[in-house]
Amino acid sequence: MYAHCKPDWPNTYTFSKCLAENVIMDTASDLPIAIIRPSIVVSTWKHPMPGYVEGHSGIAALTLGVGKGFVKVLYGDPNFQLNMVPVDIVANAHVLAAWSVGTKRFALFITINTLC
Repeated sequence: MYAHCKPDWPNTYTFSKCLAENVIMDTASDLPIAIIRPSIVVSTWKHPMPGYVEGHSGIAALTLGVGKGFVKVLYGDPNFQLNMVPVDIVANAHVLAAWSVGTKRFALFITINTLC
């Protein structure tokens, strides 16, 4: 199935997210739904404390590897900008989405893209 749709999607991750969202819209169209699409989730901004991260994965692991000298070379476009969002902002977006859908402040289906 992916091979058939590949020209429309850059990778299987984005393709599978689209499939999941379409299944939700098709099977639960009569229910209030919120989909939150955070970009790269990083350590906290404010809560429980600035910069808090549990474990080392993703960007935190890469930053640690570079800082400790384990990663010496990174290939990529030096002009490329990553869209990152602190985890406490993502958590707040979830609470806001649940409240908004629960109080019917928005249409039945809302999508929230969290970027900083």
